[in-house]
Amino acid sequence: MRYTRGAGVAALGLIAVLVGCSSYSGATETIAPELPAMTPIELVAPDGWIEPAWMAPAREAVAAYQTEFVACLASHGVEGVKAVGSPSVFAIASTDENGSTTRESREQAESASVYCSHAVALPAHFPQAPDFQIVTSPEAYERMLDVRSCLVAHGHDIPDAPEMDTWVRSSWPWNPWISESIGALKRSDPDGLRALGVACPQDGVSPPVSYLID
Repeated sequence: MRYTRGAGVAALGLIAVLVGCSSYSGATETIAPELPAMTPIELVAPDGWIEPAWMAPAREAVAAYQTEFVACLASHGVEGVKAVGSPSVFAIASTDENGSTTRESREQAESASVYCSHAVALPAHFPQAPDFQIVTSPEAYERMLDVRSCLVAHGHDIPDAPEMDTWVRSSWPWNPWISESIGALKRSDPDGLRALGVACPQDGVSPPVSYLID
């Protein structure tokens, strides 16, 4: 099953996602330089949790993607900030002497973000398809189940996943990150949420979790 990323995803950075898109929600808004500190926090692996083999390479692929995306933005005169806990990259609009962004600086950041979202290849574990489409598959379903298991192992109450056939055929696949438990963590401990996003990397197919980096 394929679904098309929304315009708000310019990159992923999954854009202000997945893959976000590829990185930043630059298609609709520009981020001013007032982001929270993006400092990695390492979670201790729960007793009995054995990390699936794909997760470590996925983290490396996301790190490489973010680095290349930041370099692409820089080549267009725009600062990029890597998100922690999500593949996103924030495109930062420059400010004037009064500390305010201008229309020109916002347009520059948005234009660079859109360009880089097409120029920079998505992380390898994100199914690739033309026109920013994502293709579900049985293999992707198994990764999604791994993410759910990771969240549960870290103490979160996550509903059961749908059956494979239902998930693969869905136009907006079920995402284990979308739950009351994760929402409560965002409200109470944003840094802890980002740490969880590092510990349990997004699978590359479920709708991107932009709120991880809000």
